[in-house]
Amino acid sequence: MITGDTGAGKTTLFDAISYALYGEASGEYREAGGLRSDFAAPGAPSYVELRFSHRGQVYTVRRDLEYLRPKKRGDGFLLQPGDASLTLPDGSALSGTRRVDAAVRELLGIDHSQFKQISMIAQGEFLKLLNTKSEDRAAILRQVFGTLPCQRLQKELRRRALDEREAFDRCGRALVQYFASSMPPADEALAARREALIAEGDPCRAEEMLSLLEQSNAQDEDLYALAQRETAALGEELLALAAAQQRALHRQELLRRKDAAQDALAALDARGDELRLDALRLRRGRAAREKVFPAAEQALREARAADDLLKKITALENGLQNGAAALERLRRADAAQQQDEPQRAALRDEAARLEAELPRYAQREALVQQRGALQADAARAQKEEADADAKAAALAQRLAELEDRRERLAGCEQRLAERQAALREAQAALREAQSLADRFEGVRAAFAAAQEAQKRFTAQDADFSALQEEFNRQERAFFSAQAGLLAAGLAEGTPCPVCGATHHPAPAAPPCGAPDEAALRALRGRLETARAGWQKAAQEAGAAKAAAAARRDELYAAALPFFLSQGVSVGADAPGKELRAALAALSGSLAGAVRAAEADAAAAAADSEAFSALNAQHKALEEQRLHAATACEEARAAAARLRADAAELEGRLAALGSLPLPDRAAAEARLAALRGEASRREAAKEAASAALAAEEQRQAADARLLAERRGELARAQAALAAARAGLQDALSQAGFADEQDYAGALLPPADLEKLRESLEAARSQRAALQETLAQLAADLQGPEKADPAALAARRETLSQQKEQTDARGRALYSRLAANRELARQMREALQESGEAAKRAGAAKQLADTACGTLAGKAKLDFEKYVQAAYFDNVVAAAAARFSRMSGGQYELRRRDDLSDLSGKNALDLEVIDHYTGKARSVKSLSGGESFKAALCLALGLSDVIQSAAGGVEIDALFIDEGFGSLDAGSLEQAVGVLTALASSDRLVGIISHVDELRQRIENQIAVRKTPGGSRIETAPARP
Repeated sequence: MITGDTGAGKTTLFDAISYALYGEASGEYREAGGLRSDFAAPGAPSYVELRFSHRGQVYTVRRDLEYLRPKKRGDGFLLQPGDASLTLPDGSALSGTRRVDAAVRELLGIDHSQFKQISMIAQGEFLKLLNTKSEDRAAILRQVFGTLPCQRLQKELRRRALDEREAFDRCGRALVQYFASSMPPADEALAARREALIAEGDPCRAEEMLSLLEQSNAQDEDLYALAQRETAALGEELLALAAAQQRALHRQELLRRKDAAQDALAALDARGDELRLDALRLRRGRAAREKVFPAAEQALREARAADDLLKKITALENGLQNGAAALERLRRADAAQQQDEPQRAALRDEAARLEAELPRYAQREALVQQRGALQADAARAQKEEADADAKAAALAQRLAELEDRRERLAGCEQRLAERQAALREAQAALREAQSLADRFEGVRAAFAAAQEAQKRFTAQDADFSALQEEFNRQERAFFSAQAGLLAAGLAEGTPCPVCGATHHPAPAAPPCGAPDEAALRALRGRLETARAGWQKAAQEAGAAKAAAAARRDELYAAALPFFLSQGVSVGADAPGKELRAALAALSGSLAGAVRAAEADAAAAAADSEAFSALNAQHKALEEQRLHAATACEEARAAAARLRADAAELEGRLAALGSLPLPDRAAAEARLAALRGEASRREAAKEAASAALAAEEQRQAADARLLAERRGELARAQAALAAARAGLQDALSQAGFADEQDYAGALLPPADLEKLRESLEAARSQRAALQETLAQLAADLQGPEKADPAALAARRETLSQQKEQTDARGRALYSRLAANRELARQMREALQESGEAAKRAGAAKQLADTACGTLAGKAKLDFEKYVQAAYFDNVVAAAAARFSRMSGGQYELRRRDDLSDLSGKNALDLEVIDHYTGKARSVKSLSGGESFKAALCLALGLSDVIQSAAGGVEIDALFIDEGFGSLDAGSLEQAVGVLTALASSDRLVGIISHVDELRQRIENQIAVRKTPGGSRIETAPARP
């Protein structure tokens, strides 16, 4: 028992136990920051040390309170952070608040909240669970037994039910949208019913909508078949007209060809003189080319050879005349080089002397380099000495700065925990905002996809229309070209299907650009393929638009609650641009909060690490200072040695004496220049001698070649005379008077071939024209045919009728194809809607069961059901003790009124008074009875929590309550219950100032209040 005057600090002992284990005070309204005594000296630390036994092992935990202490330097105060340590049974220890907190929770198996519920019943909390309302008791039990997941499960089931309902509604909206997207039927009655159903927009009438759409499709199928038959009939009639028109055009073409053949034959007769002159030119040209041309070419080659030899002889004679002067110049240059020999010898002698002096230059340079190195080493040693002194001073300054930083870093662990909590909250909100932003992008992409689908449909529509026009044009050209197509299949000896002739000298050719039947069929295939693509694009555009709208609705349903949770006011009908702007602003704000929290947490973590590293840094800096002092002494000794070495080198340099050049490089450069000049002069001498010998050899060779060329010229002139005699013989034999007559008759081979071909073509053309005229005369025999102009007018009329019929068929097919696809989609959507209705019904049934909203059933949700089960165990444990404390008069139980379907009182308490046999509310108990009931309920709660904690073993119970409201009998009963607890190896601690209780409990701790603070002492029981 802990006893003492009011305000002496009895509850502080319980606070000390709770703070030692968990770093928190015992009561809900007591804070750990207020545990430091106001009587403590400003610089004195405040701490608690608890030595406790757990499962046969002894542990010691110590926690230092956070407090303000005077600064070690300067005025003011500095926050000294709290700390913790835990000594384990093997003597090892853990340090640091977070490590000790985790170790205690792992050791005991419970956190601070559960410890208070199991082992420490704080002052003022006895009656809270007994007399609170059912709703407040549910909140308490949620914290005690951890039923929050049950509540979350209820919300999740309700959310899923709403989602399934929304999915069902989306199916209904899709059905209405599919029907509204259909093309209106031609039947006015069906069109009126369609407009009425669209205006009503009731998804429940989806089957009626589908039936109406299928009726419209059936009518369109009949109309399309009729249009196809009409188009086929008009096509056959057009083919017959085309054949008749081509027969008439064929006769006109034969008459035109007869007139053209007669005109061509007359023109050929008019060219008779011209053709005879061309025949003469061909005979003379052949004689010149075949008989005279070879001899003329031989004479020309011989003349050119003699002329070339004459030119070469002239060039050789001129070269020999000019070479005499050049030879004289080369002889004078060779004599001058012979006179330069003394200068060359002087250069060689100077180079030899300089080469002998090179080792002395090298020795002097080596000594100079050594002197420079010694001077540099001395300067470096002096600098190292100065650097070491400066480094020692800097290290002292850094040590002072480290101490100031340690004072500034106090309290960093608490700041780190606060910043990390704020960071987690901001990160969660930011992730939600980013998820919504991603979904916004998804909606935007969906609408962009819908626009792209619409663009594709527009492009497909334009391509289809262009291809349709191209097909109509090619079809008209096909009918206009039937004569050419018929002529393509004619064979010699087979009668013509138009005129019956068996000889076909000039069959009609198809007009340029007209297609044949295979090309027209291929074009029709392309048209049908384009039609299918057009229909597919229309369906895809409608589906993409519906999908984008559905995704937008889902996004709005998720975004609005999130905006409300973040304190942003956005209307449910706000446009998407406003929502995106609000989300962007909120995301920016949350990102800024996350960055700020991250920066704060990182700064706090860095401060904590820096605080732990200060001592290690101090030791390292001290070692560096000692090392710098040693380095300074070593540098001074090295500088002295280097100065002595430098003096010795100066003496050696003086002993070498002076040299004509400043250094070895200059000497080597001078030596290279001397050698180069000597080599250049020697090379010039050799070059002059070689040039003189070469010129003498060249002139001798030219003289020999001149004699050879003069002999060749005599032989060439004799060959030229023989060739010209042969040319005169060839001219006489070919019948040419002279060379001029031959040159006039000579023609190029290509011109001769053209003359021959022209004459041959004229003869062939005359024979062909005569044969054509005979055949045309035979083909034109027979009766006159129909007028081509009248046939063409009739064909134009039928072509227009066919185009109109075909256009009507295309429109019917387009509407039929689109509506067929929509009907298919509606059938699939109807099936999906049925499945969605089943899922929505099952989800609603499950959500109503979990949330307690089933019609005709008690409104008891899943969490309260679980809490009631736990609470029944607590009440059962409390009822046994309360019955003993009340002498068997009262029995505590949970209220269970089957007639109350509201479920609001599912966690209410009542007592059965066995003296009256009636049940009544616990609020009707007297003060002492309420205290006993509350104590029993608290003890029962402790028992149930400990048994449910999974292997938790806590053998101590602390009760902070005065027991002043109990009479002697009730007090005796309460002491009996507590004694029974203590007799089962359980430690029971009670705070009270009641004298009767003090007389019944032997082990007591007295808290004495004094002007200088409270003291505790072991107090014996009073007699």
